[in-house]
Amino acid sequence: MRNLPPQPESVCIDRKPDGENRMRKIVEAKSPYGVGMMMRVAHVTEDVGAMVEWYGRVFGARPGMGYPDPDYLEPEDRYMTTVHVSDLCIEIIAPAKPVNTQLPVGKFFTKHGDRLHSVGYQVDDPIGLAKHLMNEGVHIAMPGGVPVDQMDPEHMYIFPRPKDVAGIACELGDSRSIVEGKDLRYVDTWTDVARFWDDHPSTLKGLGHITFSVTNLAVATDTLKTKFLAEIVDEGAREELGYRYTMARLGDTLLEVAEPTTPGTHIHDEIQQNGARIYGITLRVGDLERLTTHLSGLGIRSTRRSDYVLTAEPSDCNNVPFVFTTR
Repeated sequence: MRNLPPQPESVCIDRKPDGENRMRKIVEAKSPYGVGMMMRVAHVTEDVGAMVEWYGRVFGARPGMGYPDPDYLEPEDRYMTTVHVSDLCIEIIAPAKPVNTQLPVGKFFTKHGDRLHSVGYQVDDPIGLAKHLMNEGVHIAMPGGVPVDQMDPEHMYIFPRPKDVAGIACELGDSRSIVEGKDLRYVDTWTDVARFWDDHPSTLKGLGHITFSVTNLAVATDTLKTKFLAEIVDEGAREELGYRYTMARLGDTLLEVAEPTTPGTHIHDEIQQNGARIYGITLRVGDLERLTTHLSGLGIRSTRRSDYVLTAEPSDCNNVPFVFTTR
């Protein structure tokens, strides 16, 4: 029997009564409102199927919900499929055609095209968290962008207005809304799925963190602490990437807020053009040399930033800045 690879902190191995290994994502809810698993990172695109294929070629992504026929959500007039890139779930979203520019997804796609859109978390008490956010001056919306003045127990998903939370666009959903068997991290066969990346040329080990670009690091840091009640775990500068940052733990995930410091860098140009928003994904890998060869073979340019950091050219990755690290 082959040895299991080193596992991310958010994943553990149990034993079934019969002694068979079982691995599924175990999440310790954080904050008074029980912020837990990061359900997904949303990526808006024109063609769900084409993006599923791209993530499959580059990262060996395994499909989850909405596959092979994308799910349709009427209030937002859009389609979606999820894919798993190791322990990261990406929700690929495309507006229905003709694109309705009056609804959030259609409006976002028309303005930005292929881009990361937001993150989503499971929360034990989303109503309590929503009330806390509203008390902090944050406007709350429902699917479709419909604003609400007071919360109802039937509200399973809420969306804080990004400009009220330093551009940290997120969906907060009721933990009970998880669809059993649809999220590969929550099924007993996750062990077999996770082993796939042992031999994949991406040498992927799991999610490192998600980065949001911000215009004022002090304000964004305070937002994480007082509005999202996140735990600050690190602060500093990434000179090789051109920004200073605060790292926080929200639920089971590390979120980085980054303020550009160097004109001419990608993150500086992005924030000048698009403002504060979700920016990029950092993935942990095992071998940067092998990864470089793999990306090059797919026509994806990359730059070695240090002995342990590699970046992929965003224009070769559907406008997503991917950072890879062996740390």
